Amino acid sequence: MWIDTFYWKFPSEIFALDFTSFYYIIFLFIAFMLSVLFNYRLRPFVMMFANIIFIYSYGIYNLYFVAVISIFTYLYSLIANIKKNKITKILSYLPLVLLLVYFKYFNINNYIVPLGLSFYTFKAISYLVDIVNDKVKIEKNPLYVFLYLSFFTTMIAGPINRSNEFFIELRNKRSFSYKEARNSGILLMLGIFEKIVISDYIGKIVNLIFNNNELFGINVVLGIFLYSLQIYLDFDALSNIAIGSSKLLGFEFEKNFNNPYLSKGIKEFWRRWHISLSSWFRDYIYIELGGNKINIFIKYFNILLVFILSGLWHGNTFNFFIWGLLNGVLMILEDIIINIFKNIKFNKFLKSILNFILIIFNFIMVSILWLTFKFEKFVDIIALFERVIIKQDFNYELINVTRNEYWWLIFLVLTVIILEILRYHFDMIKFIGNSFILFRWSFYVILIIIFLIFGVYGGSFDAADFIYRWF
Repeated sequence: MWIDTFYWKFPSEIFALDFTSFYYIIFLFIAFMLSVLFNYRLRPFVMMFANIIFIYSYGIYNLYFVAVISIFTYLYSLIANIKKNKITKILSYLPLVLLLVYFKYFNINNYIVPLGLSFYTFKAISYLVDIVNDKVKIEKNPLYVFLYLSFFTTMIAGPINRSNEFFIELRNKRSFSYKEARNSGILLMLGIFEKIVISDYIGKIVNLIFNNNELFGINVVLGIFLYSLQIYLDFDALSNIAIGSSKLLGFEFEKNFNNPYLSKGIKEFWRRWHISLSSWFRDYIYIELGGNKINIFIKYFNILLVFILSGLWHGNTFNFFIWGLLNGVLMILEDIIINIFKNIKFNKFLKSILNFILIIFNFIMVSILWLTFKFEKFVDIIALFERVIIKQDFNYELINVTRNEYWWLIFLVLTVIILEILRYHFDMIKFIGNSFILFRWSFYVILIIIFLIFGVYGGSFDAADFIYRWF
């Protein structure tokens, strides 16, 4: 195939700019300073070089793919702007989806999936479909289309931002704002902290539990609970780093996670979890198929199809199909139950109790479904639940952790729970940014000290990979 002519000819991951590395912080700071210095006219060129350097750091073959997709998207947008019909819309999806399907399902030569392919193909589709639907104006500058698709802060795992807002902010004249830069930096630091201090540590405990076949009962339940926390913290950290980096460069992205584990049902959960991806499937699959405007049976079919496609997008194993199918089934059952009991009124106290029960139940169901992300084979999940029903007293020594490690784990879990509740009620970034200067700088220093204690910026440090990185 044509891909063989260049794919393995170039070095890969020469100095990969991992989001948690010291190199990335330096790189981002330089991009930030240059974008402020060369404001307005030269800023797109600064962003272009920044995108190229970032993508090249993961291997030059990644540049080929994003360049080809950018050229296709720009050229096809010229056609889509003239011929706005169903055939044009279908062809907006087809080539990009086929490329994605090839790498995920027919990649017999085991080529590495190009960095961010799943995300910038979705961005390309949304841009082209929005042109056909007259929701956005065509971008005449091909460089801007490339910048939109290759924007380095969203390359690894989104958010899947929409084109119109990006192009507007790219053209806007921006002046330096200390307050905005400070808040962006806080969000960025908190994201790195969330990943390397909390998520990675919990992930190590999860592996100790799941890899030990002599653990049963409550000990395995602990592993399921911790993995649910890890997968959320990992995704949320990545989004916070990406959004903080984007804000620093003058691009305003909405939050991608909004306290999803405080949801009272699966529908609410998917409005709060990976919001940009969920909204993409809603807008460009569910609504395009007719949504709920035809009849109840088509509505439920569309829901089921969207979740199955979402599962298949995440991975090519049978587990991901099951994950999507069960999420769709839960969504349909919840909709049916809500319609049956929608006229029942509860007093404030009973409603609070019911909401608490629903939050716990929803968390349990979601946590069980997340196991499809951890295990490649469905039989492994069945085997795990067979271990759950066997009684065994809890003992941290069985998990192979010390007493101090166990108490540190409890501290981190309690910290996550408390912070989630606080984040639900007010904006913590603004709170930290507007707090007393002594408290604020003490907070900064504590974060830096913790980074140093964990050795995260050592020259040989290799942070645990983000779970979403290669989707």
